[in-house]
Amino acid sequence: MGLSKKKRPSALVLESQLALNRYVCACFGFETTQDLLAEFKDLRDETPGDAWHPVLNCIAERAGITLDPSTLRQYGVNIRAHSEQLRIGAGHLRNWKPHQYIALLLAEFYLHCWFEDTDELCRKLNLFKNVGGSIRHLPDYATGDLATLAFQSATGSGKTLIMHAHLLQYRHYAQQYGRTIDNIYLVTPDADMSMQHLRELRQSRIAAGLFRKDASTGFAGLQPVQIIDIHKLGDQTKDVVVDVRELGTRNLVLVDEGHLGKAGTEAVTRQRRGKLAADGFTLEYSATFNQIVEKEELLSHYSKCLLFDYSYRHFYRDGYGKDHSVANLAAGLQDANQRAYQVGAMLAFYQQTKVYEQLGRNWADYNITRPLWVMLGHTVTTAMGKLSVKGRTDIIEIIRFLHWVLDRREEVEARIAAVLSGDAGLLADTGGDWFAERLRWLKSQALTPVEMYDDLCQKLFHGVGSLHVVYLTQGQGELHLKSSENGEVFGVINVGAPAEVHKLLKEGNAGIDAYTHREAGFAERLFGNVDAPDSPVNILIGARKFIAGWNSWRVSTMTLLNVGVSQGPQIIQMFGRGVRLKGLGFSLKRHKQLDTPPPEHSPELGLLETLNIFGLRADYMKKFKEMLGKEQIGSDMELLQIPVKSQLPGDIRLPMLRTKSGAAFEIDGNSVKLSLANYRRSVKLDLYSKMQTVGGGEEASEELDKRHCRFDDHIALFDKSRIYRSLLAFKQRQKMHNLELDAGFVDKLIGNNDWYELLAPPAAVRLRSMADVRTQENRFIDLACKLIEANWKNGVWNWEKANKEIEELQPGNASLIKEYTVAVESEFLKVSEGRQADWRTLVDDIDDLCEKMEPHKLASLGLEILTPSRHAYVPVIYRHDNSPVTVKPLPLNKGEKQTVEQLTALIGKPPITDFELYLLRNVSRSGTGFYGKDAYYPDFICWLIGKDETHMIFLDPKGLVHGDNQAKIELHKSIKDIEQHLDRPEMRLHSYILSVSEDVQANDEEGVYRLEANGNALKQVLEDVLSK
Repeated sequence: MGLSKKKRPSALVLESQLALNRYVCACFGFETTQDLLAEFKDLRDETPGDAWHPVLNCIAERAGITLDPSTLRQYGVNIRAHSEQLRIGAGHLRNWKPHQYIALLLAEFYLHCWFEDTDELCRKLNLFKNVGGSIRHLPDYATGDLATLAFQSATGSGKTLIMHAHLLQYRHYAQQYGRTIDNIYLVTPDADMSMQHLRELRQSRIAAGLFRKDASTGFAGLQPVQIIDIHKLGDQTKDVVVDVRELGTRNLVLVDEGHLGKAGTEAVTRQRRGKLAADGFTLEYSATFNQIVEKEELLSHYSKCLLFDYSYRHFYRDGYGKDHSVANLAAGLQDANQRAYQVGAMLAFYQQTKVYEQLGRNWADYNITRPLWVMLGHTVTTAMGKLSVKGRTDIIEIIRFLHWVLDRREEVEARIAAVLSGDAGLLADTGGDWFAERLRWLKSQALTPVEMYDDLCQKLFHGVGSLHVVYLTQGQGELHLKSSENGEVFGVINVGAPAEVHKLLKEGNAGIDAYTHREAGFAERLFGNVDAPDSPVNILIGARKFIAGWNSWRVSTMTLLNVGVSQGPQIIQMFGRGVRLKGLGFSLKRHKQLDTPPPEHSPELGLLETLNIFGLRADYMKKFKEMLGKEQIGSDMELLQIPVKSQLPGDIRLPMLRTKSGAAFEIDGNSVKLSLANYRRSVKLDLYSKMQTVGGGEEASEELDKRHCRFDDHIALFDKSRIYRSLLAFKQRQKMHNLELDAGFVDKLIGNNDWYELLAPPAAVRLRSMADVRTQENRFIDLACKLIEANWKNGVWNWEKANKEIEELQPGNASLIKEYTVAVESEFLKVSEGRQADWRTLVDDIDDLCEKMEPHKLASLGLEILTPSRHAYVPVIYRHDNSPVTVKPLPLNKGEKQTVEQLTALIGKPPITDFELYLLRNVSRSGTGFYGKDAYYPDFICWLIGKDETHMIFLDPKGLVHGDNQAKIELHKSIKDIEQHLDRPEMRLHSYILSVSEDVQANDEEGVYRLEANGNALKQVLEDVLSK
């Protein structure tokens, strides 16, 4: 029975009602996807030496996870096997981003549960839902509901590769559990999208083809993927349409952007897709599920089946994709100011093009592509294949503007001068000239309007001249734009009715006296190759077909006419086409969101990492901005660069610790001989902590008396050959080439129970079937791999300790950052005068700040600018937890701020009156690290420089409640081995953990001091340093 309207939630918001997503996240120890993403968004990529993916390592140590560790490890093994087929991961050109790996891990868990016991999964979901607050109102799950999974992933986030991996995951479990399906169908919005999927499936080495009605079904072995666009599925067979009932019901159905079909047909197409998988399984993908849940029926459906939510706002806030700048010509000004506004848009694109040509060679590592200007109009073709009235108007208007630019030189030069001088009357919402700041670099080039016009025509149109339009009749046809009859093509018009556009122009009915030509031969179509390095195309003109079936890394400026009236999903799709970015090392991230020093000309690089959007219909652009707001995508970002200033005296020579240049354990290290002794602390499997109940109720607070178990009852049934093969595969996967491993080692493991610790309740190790034997065998393998890994790490660490050396801190050191980038959404500042005032203070005082370096507290922004007197550079920035402002490189957290303040307060006081203190924040990943590939980077390096001795102190404020911190704690002792190998009598090395959590461990471990509620923690540390 449905709930009454009174009991329904007041707001139909998908994100707050993701029942399936919440359940699965809880099984991994998280409350929501947002918590998951926040935990792993800055995680490093997988490397060839990683035993497990970094995401998997972090999850395995998390409190609250309900999964057996050996099961979690098996998920990792499965995902790695699928990744190898797709050529993704360590050792390949591409790596899974954290959000992609999470999407695979959640699917792995769900498919395992679904194939293992659908009824039990249904029971657990309903139990969880019915105590779940905002999701209790949802209808109970039925087992039939569980055969559909949905994934929301932003355009540009790698959604297609995730789909390919999910296909392999489903196949794996179907084979493992002996389930068969008749066919695999991939349903797309249109024919263009079908062709794109065909290309990408083949690139992933997955057999695929376009659907044919006369093809056979029920393939033996691994079925190929049959790709069909949604309009070819019908209720009866005719022409190219096939009756969906003829395709059977036991199919795996992949659906990409299923709601992007013809308006008003979504319910019918969903019903047809459902019939295809009535006795099979459906995997559905979209960037915009949250834009289509206006109806409560759809909200309920996707609330219950959406497993992973990575909509555009998460994608953007994690640093992926381009920044964006949205402009809009206000209502009533379209006639008077339209030409100036269009010239401003053209100058913004010209600025990007000129920056790329002058400076692009400096950013080769950032994979920046040549800018492309995309102009989009309303849907151009009608149902009859004719040119729509609005479509005709939009396309002709764009052509008319380009004709005017080439034909009316003096008028254009006058508009250029007006826009650059701020006299064009184009005001921003805040009152200033909209283009003034955005064209600052272009104005700095000091070109006259005449010079700028000549240069602009050369760079954008391949020369000064007149507009020539060439119609290519071959194939689907397209229109080429040139500035002379024999000139190079600068623009392409790709619409559904190119012949009609050509006819309008040729017959003079468009009011444009451009030259028109007809090419009936085999001239090259250029639309499909705009991403090619040698493509001459700078401008692309089209309509809605750009939304699906087309990808480009080049889009940097968009002009929109009549786009976004009613279809929110299409707006976000179109927006996603423009914000795609390759980034440094194919990170997909903006350079200011990376934890690496910014390159030379960083502000100019930012211009190429920004998508400019210009609207020419105020009412439509209002709708466009509303849809972006619904997606919680902010408007323009206010950016500020804060330069840093060195505080180190010119004569100071601070020592830095590093691994000897060119040395590597894999090449120079000795062979690692495996030992069963001394590693028990590292080789531990605790099944108690993984068996908490998900779904509500209070957790038991008493400490369990955990039972120590052995494999004695199972070992006789273990397959020793399988164990040895698994260990060999582990060694090879981890590139442990100088590890000695033979079959005899397995016998040693089986004959000795002292090398591991297994904590488990009796039920977890009870034998009921051969499946239980395999489970225990997998746990044995898991422990054996941990033992091998512990031996290997010990070998690496012993080698590293003997191969450290001292070098002087150089100006180019990665830890000596050059500047901070502070960013905040413009809309946030508009909310209150206090925020605007604090931001203006920051902007206005930036020069004074750099000169005087005085501290600032900007309460409404959640920022503090600190100027500690002995830090290597100033300022350092502290960001409050709830601050809406982003700061790169990462700002200080609370514990780090306390460390800086306590050390600064000790300068010139006991116990260091005879020493000069210096401090440096150690940059993660590129600073000073320990433990080889697992690289531990303490947060700070502190020096005490005395007359006859120098103390180098590594300080790390951190929590100790979660995670395996033992190696970090033990560095307090083992760093003394490095000190001995250095053979520098005056040099003393120290390492300390400053605990910021209320934990017992801080009281018991040597080298650990409690920072919280202890204003003397750093004084105690320094006293300990000088006592040794």
